[in-house]
Amino acid sequence: MKKLLSVLLVSFLLAGCSITNIGQSNFEKVYALKGETVVVMASANSSLRDFANKVADMMASSLGGTYGVNAIAFHETDEVTLSESPLAEFAKQNNAKYVLIKTFTKIGLYGNAIDTFNEELALLSIVERKIVWKATIKYEAYNRIGKGHAANGSINKTAELLQKDGFIAGGM
Repeated sequence: MKKLLSVLLVSFLLAGCSITNIGQSNFEKVYALKGETVVVMASANSSLRDFANKVADMMASSLGGTYGVNAIAFHETDEVTLSESPLAEFAKQNNAKYVLIKTFTKIGLYGNAIDTFNEELALLSIVERKIVWKATIKYEAYNRIGKGHAANGSINKTAELLQKDGFIAGGM
């Protein structure tokens, strides 16, 4: 009986440590991003802006290093600017053809750790002036420490969806 209880307890604890990372996407046609300039921006509420900017940096690095995309991170700030749209201005200055926007719509915190988030993604074609790809991500990873696992979950699922849909090819 003690062995059975021990096995059940271990199973229960392991189940509580599982990660759920679900993504869905929607698009009309594929736009190959390899060799193109893409500005990456991540957005969250102001208390998690550092996390969002870290995600933008990591996503740009992943797209550039693994998938051959000329990706540049854009950081949101509280700075006052004369530009109506600092993101559009940044994209124009960098001759970007696309902007990938990652918006964290719901974030669950446990202490200093992010254990859940919902994320909406949009890839905008600057030339066509429209959204060419949309996706959503729902992430749950309870009993984790810090925010790194959540950032990695966001990056990995975004890359997985872009690859599945043909926007990026498997690693170089």
